[in-house]
Amino acid sequence: MKIVWSLMILMMTLMACGESDCFEACTEEFRSISVKIKTADGEPVTEIDYQVLLTQTGRAFTVPFNDDHSSGCYEIFSDAFRSAYENKELSITFRGELNGAEVVNEEYVVGADCCHVYLVSGLEEITL
Repeated sequence: MKIVWSLMILMMTLMACGESDCFEACTEEFRSISVKIKTADGEPVTEIDYQVLLTQTGRAFTVPFNDDHSSGCYEIFSDAFRSAYENKELSITFRGELNGAEVVNEEYVVGADCCHVYLVSGLEEITL
């Protein structure tokens, strides 16, 4: 009888868990989503002034991004946002200027699960 009660309590506990509970084995790595920007000759574009905005509101993300763009890679979303957007997908816009002129205005759909962020849609590489 004790086994039956124990199993019932265990099942009720598991059923009471909400959507945000994570039963996956998450890796400890920190993931980010980046866009690589290059010239028509394949050279990395390293001097773009850029912003990442929530498309719906136009509000800029304020969490610092990686400042090393020597390879032409620009981080647009990372695990720094995972808990805020867990089990959600959202539209973000990557805007970039070069010498005062807008050269990039791309929309992305990104999401987060209970472990990491992921890319749903959007260009991973842009050629200027």
